[in-house]
Amino acid sequence: MAYPGTISITPETLTRVLYEVLRSLTCHGFKRLIVINGHRSANLPPLQIAATRVRNETGAYVTIADPFFLGTLPQGRSRNPRRAGSAMPKSSRLLT
Repeated sequence: MAYPGTISITPETLTRVLYEVLRSLTCHGFKRLIVINGHRSANLPPLQIAATRVRNETGAYVTIADPFFLGTLPQGRSRNPRRAGSAMPKSSRLLT
């Protein structure tokens, strides 16, 4: 492991823990859930598996957000710096 004291779990354990947390939240009435991924692509597949399973079983809206990608634009689009002040909220400019 790269750093002393690092605790690791298997992808299967991550999927199971997230699945159970999301199912518990849906049982308490939550219908829209956002999972914040802090480990970029390394943890994405287990998170996607759990989110998809809960979405299919409960009908809840479950999505995964990655802060790394929050400030990016769809492919083929570019920012116009002259319109940044009027076209984008100030918070979005802070994310980029």
